[in-house]
Amino acid sequence: MPVTRIRAANLFICVGKVQRPIGVDGQIKIRSYSDIPDRFRKVDTIYIGKEESLAVPYLIEGAESRGEEVVLKLSGLDSIPAVEDLRDHFCYIPRILRPELEEGEYYIDDIVGLQVHSTEGHLVGVVDEVMQSAGNDVLIIRDGKSEIMIPLVEPVVKSVNLETGRIDIDPIEGMIGEVNEI
Repeated sequence: MPVTRIRAANLFICVGKVQRPIGVDGQIKIRSYSDIPDRFRKVDTIYIGKEESLAVPYLIEGAESRGEEVVLKLSGLDSIPAVEDLRDHFCYIPRILRPELEEGEYYIDDIVGLQVHSTEGHLVGVVDEVMQSAGNDVLIIRDGKSEIMIPLVEPVVKSVNLETGRIDIDPIEGMIGEVNEI
């Protein structure tokens, strides 16, 4: 009987990237992508690979946060040569381990890809990325022809529905050009 390889998409979230070995006992320096300061201390296992589908689990023996960098000690890797092959690989954790958010809070990767509609029912485009800034986050929306920037603030963004994959906005006049009829 032939074996079929099934790839389950979106099981993991990327929380960092291995920069280089540090020290002589197999520690590695990670560039953290997480805004949770103790992210690496709150998990026992980290998955590391060039991409999500190639990630391999490693037990974490120790984690030390240094700002946006983290130094990890992985079980069974006790020398520079043992960790050198992990350089430039990504670090993942199972998506299910993400903390629950308060109502009205969303993970960026849950918002990217959602369709954006005006309150008049017009398709504005699809969220391509979320730009984070000190004041407020900004949705970068692409409609196939142009890029539209919408502030992620309550007077403009009326609703976010992850189940239907839709964001409804009430743009300020002149904020967006012509939009497509649905």
